[in-house]
Amino acid sequence: MDIDAIELHLRSYRSALKSNLEVAISSLTHSFERMQPILSGADAFKYASLRLPECIAQTKLVILGQNPGVFEAAGFKDIPSWTPAPAPARRRVSYFDPKTGTLAVFIASISDVDDIVNLLIAYQLEYNKTNSTPLDLHLRLLAGSWVDYTKNIQKWYKTIAQTVSDRFHLSRQQIYFVSGQNDFLKTPDTTSIPSSDFLDVNVQILPVSKISIPKLKITHPKKLSQSTALIFNIDYPLGFTAYHILKELLENVTKIKGVYILGKSAVLNSAIGDIQIPRVVFDEHTQNTYLFHNAFNSFFPCLDKTTPPPSPTSPCAFQGSVLTNQKAVSTLGTFLENQALIDKYSESDFTIVEMESGPYLQAITEATYSDPIPKNAIVDLNPAPFDIGIINYTSDTPYTQAYLSTPLPNASLAAASLGSLTILQRIIDLEEK
Repeated sequence: MDIDAIELHLRSYRSALKSNLEVAISSLTHSFERMQPILSGADAFKYASLRLPECIAQTKLVILGQNPGVFEAAGFKDIPSWTPAPAPARRRVSYFDPKTGTLAVFIASISDVDDIVNLLIAYQLEYNKTNSTPLDLHLRLLAGSWVDYTKNIQKWYKTIAQTVSDRFHLSRQQIYFVSGQNDFLKTPDTTSIPSSDFLDVNVQILPVSKISIPKLKITHPKKLSQSTALIFNIDYPLGFTAYHILKELLENVTKIKGVYILGKSAVLNSAIGDIQIPRVVFDEHTQNTYLFHNAFNSFFPCLDKTTPPPSPTSPCAFQGSVLTNQKAVSTLGTFLENQALIDKYSESDFTIVEMESGPYLQAITEATYSDPIPKNAIVDLNPAPFDIGIINYTSDTPYTQAYLSTPLPNASLAAASLGSLTILQRIIDLEEK
């Protein structure tokens, strides 16, 4: 098993897709198998099936683009009129044309490309082992430059700003940015903006002054009611999309007061449903190591566990451990890991495996330093101009691969709920100072 095989596979398909021509998935199989991904066999097939549209078995060609204009320029007209083709366990806008067997998938970053390519390879490999009529999928990337992704997120943010312009002038507001869950801020005062036609990321905006959740401790209600800050919450995005979204906000908002990230992860040293708080993050995209003050390493209010939980997924049902001062790695994707790579990280005391913290911290780096930071650097983010907090809750471990292909267990959902409350409590405490 070879770590270098991952880089070779990555270069192989990224180089092939740059041609903007159709690439046969079968041509990428050899480098994929040589990696020996941590997921294989039935687990790999189930994982891929849940993250691809159900029509994938009837698909001949998969085309990737950022927005309808990109598809039209390539000759694929009126994509949104095709049949919607959602995936059970991946938020991504897709449409299917059953007449031609063409699946159009909207992408928001290079992470979408990495994800889709390897899902297709894994699916076709395992499908063809058990079906007499083999799949012969082809893939075409219509546009994939940095500018294409940036323009896409700019359009997404502009639509949000226009949608809420009668209530908030986002560019003039003080903002707490939260990357969490879709139901994070379900209150009567929350403004919800559904996902766009090309980017499946929902947004919730709530004035801090309107927070009213019984489980939260509000010491100075009058002072909190005078707050003019907003909470800008998004669905947890995939991989490097996180960078593009946060960078867009940082460039368009007068003041960011805090950036808080709540996301699921695999871990090497704890149980399903535990919570991990990192202090160091290594990012595979940039090869940078980020050192930062994570607010939640010294701020994690405990719930009263003597109160019976109303449901097994409520914060009160949390029975796990909270592990502080951990080391995390932001990977390129589940199929771009093998046991040799996991062992390498474990030997260096990296205990959290996820995909988004590194891209978020890269955006924060660009907001902290005026000069560009090179790759393969150790980045000190202690001087960051706002509060930073990252909470990871365990959804699986590399040694229990079945969890990767099943719904989140109640223990993980309870941990996520507790993480959401902790973020809100942090915001309240800062506004009450």
